[in-house]
Amino acid sequence: MPQITQSQAVRFLTQATMGANRKLIARVQAVGFSVWLNEQLSAPVKDGHYDWMSSHNDPNTGKPFNHFDFRFNYNGFDASVWRKLLSAPDALRQRIVFALSEIIVVSLDGLDGYWPQFRAAAYIDLLEKHAFGNYRQLLQAISTNAAMGQYLTFVGNQKFNPETDSYPDENYARELLQLFTIGLYQLNIDGTPKLVNGAKVETYKGRTQKTEKIVR
Repeated sequence: MPQITQSQAVRFLTQATMGANRKLIARVQAVGFSVWLNEQLSAPVKDGHYDWMSSHNDPNTGKPFNHFDFRFNYNGFDASVWRKLLSAPDALRQRIVFALSEIIVVSLDGLDGYWPQFRAAAYIDLLEKHAFGNYRQLLQAISTNAAMGQYLTFVGNQKFNPETDSYPDENYARELLQLFTIGLYQLNIDGTPKLVNGAKVETYKGRTQKTEKIVR
């Protein structure tokens, strides 16, 4: 097999990680792309964000990140996320977690109440757990996650009740189809849009589609 050049290793790592460094470049050159990928795919998940924040202190105050004084702020979350993105040995997983977090979004700005930073940390831990797994299982996991439930507003959702004219919040159901999976329109097996009387068929048509709360 031809020797992998430094520029080839850098290009590969720019795509597969959050950025190349000398150690990663040397490893890819030494073992090749396939072996490096297999090493990364078998790397265990370590030092979860929730556990790290539970056992470390805020450098400005010396108080633990789970101190009662921090119950309404974001202390510790950014520090934990950046430490793993920049230095975790499972660099491929971190790249995928970052990509998933840009698609299946939960934002701290959309979380209120106690300990938003720990709910967000648990959500990123969930993405790490499923990063190399089955996408359907990932969707099932986020669909029962507290942070997602609040961010996309289905926590405390009510069932349809015609007697009280009560309807469920459809925000998450719409985003699950339109953003997380299929897209705006239903597709044929060859990827072309399904048509009915010449019009594209929407993936989701909910009662509250025009008036629902859009949080993005």
